[in-house]
Parts: sequence; C-alpha cells; structure tokens
Amino acid sequence: MLATCALWGVAALTLPRVTLNDDWAPPTHGIEVGVLSNGVHTDVVLPVRAAGVDWAEFLALDELHGPHSGFQWVAMGWGDRRFYLETPTFADLKASTAIAAVSGVGSTALHATWLYRGPYSGENARSFVLTEAQYVALCDYVRASFALDSAQRPRRIEHPGYSTSDHFYEAVGSYSAIRTCNEWTGAGLRRIGVRIGAWTPFAGDVLRHLPR
Repeated sequence: MLATCALWGVAALTLPRVTLNDDWAPPTHGIEVGVLSNGVHTDVVLPVRAAGVDWAEFLALDELHGPHSGFQWVAMGWGDRRFYLETPTFADLKASTAIAAVSGVGSTALHATWLYRGPYSGENARSFVLTEAQYVALCDYVRASFALDSAQRPRRIEHPGYSTSDHFYEAVGSYSAIRTCNEWTGAGLRRIGVRIGAWTPFAGDVLRHLPR
C-alpha cells in the first residue's frame, strides 16, 4: 500500500510536467473555448452553439428549471456522482465522500453550468482558440461521456443543482485516483492535439501548459 502511494506521488509530480503535443499553437482563426478552475476541479467552457453543435438542444435546456435564454457558454465537468451531489461547497466535504470517490467503485456524473459570459483568462482560467475540427472532436469527447436513455438523450439527474443555471446528468466511466475529474479534462484536450501534460490529476496540471 505504501509503495503504491509512493508510486502515485512520484507520477503526480513528474507526469504533469511531461508535455505532449508540444508543437501545438492556437490557430489565428477558429472557435474560442476555455478551461475554468475553482482551484480543485476543472470544467471545459464551450460556446452554446458553434460548428453545428447545439448544447442547448442536446441538453434540452428549455425543459429545465431556471432561465432558458441569453446563455452564450456552457461549462461542463465530469466527476464522482456522490461527490458532486453531496458537496456543493468544499465546506460540505466529508472524508467518507472523498474516500469513496478515489476508490473507483462509484458512479459518475456530468455537471453543466450555463453562463452568460466567458470563457475567461486569469489565475484560474484559460481561453484559447481551436480549429473547427478540433472543436468538433472535443464536443464528441464530451458527448461520449454522457449516459444516454433509450431515446439517445442525456439522462438528467433529479437534483436542484447549485443554482438556477446548472444541472447534473448521469455519466459513463469510473472516477478514481488515476482517472480524476481533471484528468477527464486533460484527456479531452490531449486527444485533440492541445499542449497538455501526460497526466493531469490536479486542476493546476490542466492549466499549466495552456496559453494565458
């Protein structure tokens, strides 16, 4: 057990600094996206409508509680279902919830937060431009993370959310100490050729190589 923890620690210190897609540079023209962090967790920030992808339609925004118009962006993150639903703020975090999350035995969820403005750039945010092909590939990656019903629609979780403009959905995959919420973000960017670390277990690892 101690050897496993030590190996994880070494990997967490070294692999995020091993840069993949090192020759990537944002195109001059394309579609702006972003990554938003609260210091612990990251979301990808995507335009509500671009390149033929309509997130308001896919997520049936007009059927949900809260406002339905004016949103220009949607921030989406993946993570442990119980952690998401039981931990609206880190003041609500329980040790049992955190331990269960990293065990890899629980189910997962996607969290969609609708935004009027964004993406942002700063200490805890990055915005950058993708080619249309990269953007569509990133959207495909995000959509593939949703668990779908028999009508091929995302399975919404009956939960009030953290505000009137966010909603939860059932997701595919298992959260673990290896496949963290931030590695989900990093894997999506890595797949489309964006410069990113070889492994991104923490929020700072995702932001590290992205342009400010």
